[in-house]
Amino acid sequence: MTDFKTRCYRLLMSRVVLMLLNALLVYFASLILWDLGREALEGRLHAHEMEYVIEGMAVLGIAFGVALECRKDLMEIFGLYPRYESATELSIDQVCHDFGIGYLLFGLFMEIPIQAVKVPDHVFNTSGAELATLFASIPFVLATGAIGVKAIWRLFRLPPARAGH
Repeated sequence: MTDFKTRCYRLLMSRVVLMLLNALLVYFASLILWDLGREALEGRLHAHEMEYVIEGMAVLGIAFGVALECRKDLMEIFGLYPRYESATELSIDQVCHDFGIGYLLFGLFMEIPIQAVKVPDHVFNTSGAELATLFASIPFVLATGAIGVKAIWRLFRLPPARAGH
């Protein structure tokens, strides 16, 4: 593997980039909660828009969760392990695994009410209750933001890598 490729892969999988990506998901979750709360208070909340926004957050959570959960495997695929394997990197892998599963599950749980609304009413009647059904996703958006903050904190608190690793 070329030195440039190695540096790119190491940067992509670095603790700092992982913290920034977690922060981006926290930011998205915060924007969604703020926007939905504001629109609900102003009486302008629409089921279709809410469905679209939460579904987007769910997809981001699922995708990011899978990628995080597989960090150790990706490090091997990119050829970074065993060469750069260290106690710190393995700790980062564990944090990514733990929080990746959380993102994945919360994203999937966000999807359940969305899919319930999409099912034809003759199968599962949500007519007139779309907003109430979709509101069941809100705790999972909040939880996604919360685990993002916790993941950032856990990554931040890990000991620094030794020089050369």
